[in-house]
Order: sequence, then C-alpha cells, then structure tokens
Amino acid sequence: RALYSFTNTSGSDRTLDNVMIGGNLGSDETTLVQATSDADSTLEDSDLWFITSNTASGIDPDPTKPADTPVVTISRNGTGAASVPTNGFIVGGTTDSFANRYTITVPANSTARILVFAEINKTISDAKTCAKDFETLDDASNAGLLTGLTAQQQIEIVNYDTASGTSTVSSCIHTGSSGGGNNGGGNSGGSSGGSSSSTGSKSTGALSPSGIAALLGLLTLTRVRRKKKA
Repeated sequence: RALYSFTNTSGSDRTLDNVMIGGNLGSDETTLVQATSDADSTLEDSDLWFITSNTASGIDPDPTKPADTPVVTISRNGTGAASVPTNGFIVGGTTDSFANRYTITVPANSTARILVFAEINKTISDAKTCAKDFETLDDASNAGLLTGLTAQQQIEIVNYDTASGTSTVSSCIHTGSSGGGNNGGGNSGGSSGGSSSSTGSKSTGALSPSGIAALLGLLTLTRVRRKKKA
C-alpha cells in the first residue's frame, strides 16, 4: 500500500494536472496484460485495476523457468472517485513500465491524498479474485488494507469515494505486509507553499497548476485466496 499526500499551505486552491504514479513491472519485453476490472485484457482509462505477468499461464514461481516474473496487480482508483487517472504508457508487449497520470485539486490549507495498492499472486485466477478488494474503500477496509489510516486521511483520498461502512467479507487473506512508497516525488515551482510526500519519503516545494510529481517504487503485497470452510 502506498499513500501519496499533497499539502497546500496557501490560502487558494491549487490544481496539479500531471501527477504521475508508476513503476516497473519486471516482465521486460514479454509483458502480458492478463486482466482488467472491466473483464478484458486491454488497459483503459476506465479500469480500476490491471493484472500483468510475462507468461500466458501466469503461474509463478516455476523452477523450470527462472526468467518468469510474478503475477502483479496494480490498483488505479475506486468506483465513484473524484480523480480518475489516464494512462501514461500503453502497458504490454515491450513496455513493462506503467504510469497512472492524475489531476487533483488541493483545497486551500488542506491535504489531498492518492491511495495505490500493488500486489503479487501465484495465479491469474487468484489475482482477479483478490483485486475486488481494491475497488472501494469499504472493500479495502474489510480486507484489512486500510489498517493504520485515520478517518481524516481516508476522507482526504481523492482517487476513491468516501467509505459508506458497508460490511462485506474478503475472499483473500494477507501473507505479506503493507507499507508506503519507497520514493517521494517533487513538484514544480510556484508562489504558494505546499508539500508532497509518500509514507516512505517526503520532498517539499510549491504547488502550482502545472505541478508534476513522479512517484515511483510501490511496495507490493502478497495475498492468497481465503480457503472456504468445509
């Protein structure tokens, strides 16, 4: 889990129109988009999440194929979000990097946040089942993915709608850990004070209408499907 935070210390609203969050999927020149939230294998701006690997079967690890990379799920936004990203890259084939480009408005003397999940699964089927937990804050909360975030921090997340408190049961359980992004990004100059940070590191600067933040290095989660009771 990575939570990227943008604080505006000025007395006026500030809009960042090119906030890019991305990274490298590790699948080199054989990157396959295995699934997306709208049930196809084409990554579109409307997709809430996408799943990639570099083999058609998507099974990892395979001791006979040391070059195989894991099945990776990346979340982008939740349903009903105020900020929905566009794709900075066409993921797949020879492109194993991704970049989600957000436009966010940070109100005066306030903070706006972007929440992103990255996850590794053993199979495409498991990844698709577990990705449902990334579609709303209610789903993420019920899966235990929001532990440590305050109610105020959750309200400030702009790429998800506010949680309604709906109770559901996740079909996945954690086998790894969650944390913040490894690398914080900077933003371009302007006259009003502000700062941007991930939970891993922080850089300060001024928020401006053309501000750019390149935030790379998402931590990954590893989860498995919850076994059904006999």
